[in-house]
Amino acid sequence: MKKSFNFPYAELIQRSDKMEPIVIRDQEQLSVYGFEPDTALKIRTKADVLRDLPTDEYWIGQQMLKTNSKNEARAATDDLLADFRHRCKRALGENSINYKLFRFSRLASMNDRDIIVFGNNAINSAESMQDALAAHHIDADYLAQLKFSIRQLDDALDAQKEMENIRTRKQSERMQLANDLYQLIRDVCETGKLIWKGKDENNYADYVIYGSTKSVKEETETEDKTMD
Repeated sequence: MKKSFNFPYAELIQRSDKMEPIVIRDQEQLSVYGFEPDTALKIRTKADVLRDLPTDEYWIGQQMLKTNSKNEARAATDDLLADFRHRCKRALGENSINYKLFRFSRLASMNDRDIIVFGNNAINSAESMQDALAAHHIDADYLAQLKFSIRQLDDALDAQKEMENIRTRKQSERMQLANDLYQLIRDVCETGKLIWKGKDENNYADYVIYGSTKSVKEETETEDKTMD
């Protein structure tokens, strides 16, 4: 989905606020073209809803918080896995087949999902050789701590992804509402220009400015160049 207009949401809301009294003023003329008596109210209601919706900057902030929590969980898991690797190396011997089956060399290149899978597999392997690892305190409590850390990372990663989805959905909902509001204003303005063209220059100008896809600043600059 794309925006139907080339100016900020805040300006769309300002245009809506300014259009409301114009529509009320010209309701009798607009009604001839099928606009209902509550058209001004519809503009105000849509604008108020849009005004109250959190901006994308808000959702970016929420996403950053989730990402930070995920990064903290990843760092904690990395630290525990580094400690686990060192204990296994001392307990099993770096060149032993039991040590090599963990495939610790892959740790440096793993993404978050890979680390979760690796960690769970490593715990399963460690549980099958607890007698050999016990001397270096890799026991049930130690593995439970590692398992808890991996679960926290898994949960944090899910929360991060969910927030990404929420942000995308909220961004789309806000854009749809803004496009609907702009389309309503545009329809009114196209009709308003038709009503006042050649009859009232000031009234006609109201609909020209606020029905454009450009910003008011751009419209003003265009008008100035035309006058020059």
